[in-house]
Amino acid sequence: MVILLITGEICSGKELFAKLLGQKYGYKLHKLVNSSLESLIDMDNFTFRPISQEITDESNEVLKEALNDWNSSHVIYPVIDHEWIKKISLKRSYIKVIGMSASLMRRYKTFNFKYFEIPLERFVSLNDEYLFELNVINCMNEGIIKITNKFNFAELEKEIDSHNLIKSKMFRPLWDQYFMKLAHVVKQRSNCMKRSVGAIIVENNRITSTGYNGVPGKITNCYQGGCKRCNTNKPSGVSLDECNCIHAEEASVIEVGVTKTKGATLYVTMSPCRWCTKVIIAAGITRVVYDEKYSHYNDSEKLLKAANIQLDCIKIEP
Repeated sequence: MVILLITGEICSGKELFAKLLGQKYGYKLHKLVNSSLESLIDMDNFTFRPISQEITDESNEVLKEALNDWNSSHVIYPVIDHEWIKKISLKRSYIKVIGMSASLMRRYKTFNFKYFEIPLERFVSLNDEYLFELNVINCMNEGIIKITNKFNFAELEKEIDSHNLIKSKMFRPLWDQYFMKLAHVVKQRSNCMKRSVGAIIVENNRITSTGYNGVPGKITNCYQGGCKRCNTNKPSGVSLDECNCIHAEEASVIEVGVTKTKGATLYVTMSPCRWCTKVIIAAGITRVVYDEKYSHYNDSEKLLKAANIQLDCIKIEP
């Protein structure tokens, strides 16, 4: 089960997107009447009504209805109450927000066709009020999936198909996705000026160690001048013998030692260089999973294949 909350700009195609999810993937659709554009616009003043308790109450009621049907996946749209989104999405990992956007002129033309004709300047003013006064921009920022609608039906279908979460309706990431995401978190500790890399060693779906690139302890951080090679911004793969930084793969092996790395899987945000490939082979690691290719990928790939080490590319998804 997964519950998708669709939010986005005025006339960005939220309803069309919801209907596609229902028709193609069997999602049950729940339209929030009080959050629709028709209900929000005050025609007397030609402005938007504020977020009301009525909107929050309807959102809660629809969510309750969806939660009572655990055997199905659901789409709730259009969602405009940012406080409500924060409250429910922080509690439940199976609730995901999709933020939709589209070009201003296409949305303006759609508004004129669907509702009534207004000057472009008036539409821009309405759009700004919708995004910043009603705080819909923050709803969109909560989106784990960002959809840009180019008003091409075939491209919109293709966009849907590119998101495994939508197709599989699985809110829990697969193990490879899970560990790769964690490797990206680990790389945030990198102190290298050239690039940030994170690595995780895993055995039986349990993390054995983590590592990130940067100069070793007791030496001035790379970003503080601790490595002249990195701070002179030399090209990738050049003068590595002058570099004071330890690579993420090396750091993760050093953390536990080779006695605990045999038969393990290494998750690394960038495919290993030739030097780290030798460390991986010596450590007895049997599988390497990476997200991005290093510029010297081919040399490392040959060495890993020669050592019968499985090499897989896993792109992380929301």
